[in-house]
Amino acid sequence: MGIAAMRFGGADLPHHSNNTQHPTRIAQNSVSNRNREVLQAQAVAQLGNSSAVCTRLPDNESDLQRCALLLLTMDQPATALNQMMASATQHGFTVVLTPADLSSSRDAPLACRSDFLIVSENELEALTEMPSYCFAQMEEAAKSLLQQGLRNLIITLGERGCLWMSQGKTRHVAAYKVTAAETRSASDAFIGCFAHYYAKDGDVLNALEHASLYAACCVSRTGRQDIYPSLAEFQAFRP
Repeated sequence: MGIAAMRFGGADLPHHSNNTQHPTRIAQNSVSNRNREVLQAQAVAQLGNSSAVCTRLPDNESDLQRCALLLLTMDQPATALNQMMASATQHGFTVVLTPADLSSSRDAPLACRSDFLIVSENELEALTEMPSYCFAQMEEAAKSLLQQGLRNLIITLGERGCLWMSQGKTRHVAAYKVTAAETRSASDAFIGCFAHYYAKDGDVLNALEHASLYAACCVSRTGRQDIYPSLAEFQAFRP
């Protein structure tokens, strides 16, 4: 099944399916906090764009010139994150921020300083202290963050794909249906792939579509799950 990008008019999202072919489950999986940054960086490296996507501020001029996007998790001290995001803005980098776990999903003003915040439904609830059981509730929670200055919010919805929300715009990208062998690292595969493609061309929907497909490629594989699909493997998987 291909990826559909569609504008929502307030209708609820597709319900979970009980079919044997399970759509990709994005960001519904338990991965240790310590590994999230490593896994996301690994996904970027596997896709071949590691110099343009940084997980910390470059410390020399040549790396600064190559870096286009800063990919951060919220398990660092707020002061350090604020300083990094301020420096990223000064250098013209895009900042993509993700919670490390539910306990780090509490500082909404800090999260709203990023260019893109990527959260699961549970992380959205923790961050806003608002329910997010249906689209209308997610929209209200998202508005509360956008009103605080957040530019873009991406909500990962497991088998229902993901939502991209910004001022006056809501887009849904459906998950690819695959037979899932292992789903624990799908979230970080999605995030790393999104960072890779957005750093390349700045096209949000293109990056989300590739990220959804890469997550599907990741969960459909058997064997070691600590190594993400290579670019060649991903290209062979693409329809």
